[in-house]
Amino acid sequence: MRLREAQAKGLRTGGEVLSRDDALLYLATFIIVAIGFWGVAFALESDVRALILLGGAVLGFLSSIYARQTKTPLVSALLPLAGLLGILLLLDLSGGGIATEILPNNAAGTSPEISAISSLSLVLLLCSFVLINREMLSFCIVPVLAIFGLLGYFIAPQVIIAFLFFLLVSIFLLVYEHTVTLRERERLRLSAGETRHLPQNQLLVSTGFFLAVLAVSFALTVLLVTLFSRQKLTGVVEAISRVMTFNPALNAGKASASLQSAQDDFRVGQGPIFLGQETVMFVKASYPGLWRQRVYDTYDGAGWKISESGEDPHRVRLKAGSGTLLPLPPQARLHTQDFRLAANFLDGLPAEAQPAQVAFKNVSPLQVVVDRFGCLVKADFALPKGTTYEVLSLPNDRPASAETPPVLSHLERGFCLQTPWGTRRVRQLVQQLVPRKATPEEKLKILMEYLQSDRYTYNLQAAATPAGEDAVDYFLFRSHEGYCDLFASSFAIMCRAANIPSRVAVGFATGDLDSRTGEYVVKQADGHAWVEVFLDKQGWVTMDPTPAGAAQLAREQLKAPVPAWQRTWRRLRIPIIFLGLAALVAAALLKIMFFDPWWEQSRWEKRMLGSREGKIAIYYARMLRLLGNRGMLRQPWQTPQEYLAQISRSKPGWKASLVPAEELTGLFIAARYRGGVTGEEQVTQAEQALANFRLAFAKVKKVPPAARKPLLSKPAKP
Repeated sequence: MRLREAQAKGLRTGGEVLSRDDALLYLATFIIVAIGFWGVAFALESDVRALILLGGAVLGFLSSIYARQTKTPLVSALLPLAGLLGILLLLDLSGGGIATEILPNNAAGTSPEISAISSLSLVLLLCSFVLINREMLSFCIVPVLAIFGLLGYFIAPQVIIAFLFFLLVSIFLLVYEHTVTLRERERLRLSAGETRHLPQNQLLVSTGFFLAVLAVSFALTVLLVTLFSRQKLTGVVEAISRVMTFNPALNAGKASASLQSAQDDFRVGQGPIFLGQETVMFVKASYPGLWRQRVYDTYDGAGWKISESGEDPHRVRLKAGSGTLLPLPPQARLHTQDFRLAANFLDGLPAEAQPAQVAFKNVSPLQVVVDRFGCLVKADFALPKGTTYEVLSLPNDRPASAETPPVLSHLERGFCLQTPWGTRRVRQLVQQLVPRKATPEEKLKILMEYLQSDRYTYNLQAAATPAGEDAVDYFLFRSHEGYCDLFASSFAIMCRAANIPSRVAVGFATGDLDSRTGEYVVKQADGHAWVEVFLDKQGWVTMDPTPAGAAQLAREQLKAPVPAWQRTWRRLRIPIIFLGLAALVAAALLKIMFFDPWWEQSRWEKRMLGSREGKIAIYYARMLRLLGNRGMLRQPWQTPQEYLAQISRSKPGWKASLVPAEELTGLFIAARYRGGVTGEEQVTQAEQALANFRLAFAKVKKVPPAARKPLLSKPAKP
């Protein structure tokens, strides 16, 4: 009979029946895993990978459910996983191409975030194969939470909606799993109606906690916005994001603006870009140039980096903050720039190429590091906001003199002509566009006109390059849209395919001229990338392939006022996620400590309050909970008298304290089983007996739930 009832309420798996509660818990866990794989597909822009992973997760869940009824469940669950990985390995060795859609590889690592998400997808797949008991279901939440933490960069509405849905389902899983486990361990007695409506009740409780988490997160966000200024919040968030590269020499005691830094590598095609509106620096220059920070000469399909071989950066010692970086030719035409920093700079000091002399005015670094490209890599300490310095530059577009002909070493020429295997179609395109007998100047003109034609669109919201795709190849032949990093990278690779050495430079565009001060105001939105090409008669020449009109219009749109809610979200999205997680943990702890099994018990008590007999039953149930908290759990088959008798035998020292319990038990039996009329006097006596019982057991130490065991009745003596 019991087996039939269990089969009616659940799914049968081999020798064990999967109850309805467990089936719902597995379903909630699978929804969480599916949301995680959606996040993977969104980040990697690979629906094929998400579908393959989801299919593997289905196999993992079926294996986990089947493994519950085996004697060695972990081994039974891991065998299908081993088979799945073996199949993928064979496909990879045979060139099937399916394994490359799942397994992380170098091409997929277009950024640390993308690489981490790709690895977390495999962790999530592994988790689906080891769900061999109810307690392990919640472990699937961790990798999904990490995936959405890495997706926090995106402001896309679908990411926010998916994260909120993930929170709701996760809360439901934790609440439902804890309630079911608690009911089994503490023998929580529920009526047939309560058992039938348990999923609905738990969903209602979970929704309440979910709304509480949102309310607390919103309240804390409003509090942060109210108490702290925009500059302070921005400084704190950006300082945390750069904590690994923060220079201790920077005076952290002052409220600082954003920290500007040019890294040793430059990733391209990373998707929609959100440049800030904060002012970076003010420049008074004799010529409107491009303020270069770093130069990169090696392209790997996902971005640019500085080649490890070649001349190492050298240190130039300064005297009173001034120094010569390279010898000046006689009667050289120089460009003068006066920089006034409006933010802290860690490295990559802006200067027009090629800087020949530098002089700091209000600070005195002892030395500066200059790389082989002539970039001011950094000073011996981070330059704080307000630093002013002057640079004298030899412009890249100057004509070469007969006395100092431009020279490019064989090694450097090799790096600046290198093209990766993924750009083979680019070489074919250049062969079609450029005549064989064209001069380098003619080649540059043809390639520039081709990139700046209507074939390609400047778009700051262009989608990221899919994992495994070459960024330049994808831009030129598939997406046809992007911003300056893709235009510059494509032009550099096309120049190399035309046998013209090239490299990519990053820094800032000129900025907007302030007619009152005569200074160029440079903002974060002026961040830019361009190309430097080597011509035998001129040396390195600066060229900007990005469509000037479209780029200027996009910068103006970026500099336009942004709605307050967007500024707040961009500034506080990471704190909001952390505050939401903290509120989720706090809500879960509160539920565990104070509310379980509050919901079912409170609904039962509300129904029982309608009669005098029900009130006495409530007082009796409360007495049973008090005894259960002290390790005296009642067996379902024990009568009230047998239960008290067993306690008296097990705890002889409690005999005097059990007098109120005996009185309350007698009133409960009379009201429940004797069928007489229960008056208000009996209700008052039961309430007073419960109060006396609480006083008698107030000093008795509670027993942890894990140590509470049902009492076993001793056999009656003959």
